[in-house]
Amino acid sequence: MGFNQLIIGFIFIFFNINLINVNVLPDFIGYIFFYLGATSLVNSLSSEYFTFVKNSSRLLIILSIIESFIDYSSILNNVLNDVQALHEKIFALIFTLTITTLYLFCVYYLFKGIEHEAIKIEDTTLQIKSKKTLKLMMFYNVIGIIPFLGILFYGNSEINISFAAGPLFFIVFLIGMFYVFVKLIRFLKYANLVLYKDNQ
Repeated sequence: MGFNQLIIGFIFIFFNINLINVNVLPDFIGYIFFYLGATSLVNSLSSEYFTFVKNSSRLLIILSIIESFIDYSSILNNVLNDVQALHEKIFALIFTLTITTLYLFCVYYLFKGIEHEAIKIEDTTLQIKSKKTLKLMMFYNVIGIIPFLGILFYGNSEINISFAAGPLFFIVFLIGMFYVFVKLIRFLKYANLVLYKDNQ
């Protein structure tokens, strides 16, 4: 059950689908599923790694709700999301890096928890898959924040010029995102199959 909730959580976090300027897959709902999934893993597998995921998910829920409130509040949106002034850039940078760092720690401890459980049951395949998928996730998320930093410090116009081959960049990004997402979901399903089979 816990891994299924984590999969749902990752769907909300990976994809942003906007309808009339409203994100129908808000991150904070994804982090709620993260919390529920981690709680289930703590109860069934009793790993301190999953406890960290559970606790950090609480903070991510709060921060993501604040982020959503800023995005959809016209007054705050004009004040905080207009990143022209230096102090506004600093706020946007700190806020985004805080959420990203906490999320990466969450992902790290989730995979380390799975690896730890794999060591306990002496499943080498799960250990290897956990390490490889963790590296892929870290690489994807670090690369993913670069465009944000570019827009933040150099502005939309210069980014648009740099990405003159916009459609090609967009296609490559989509292919990369779906590749990482599919690898992640397959890994979590495999972990669910292995760990819960050995804990019945």
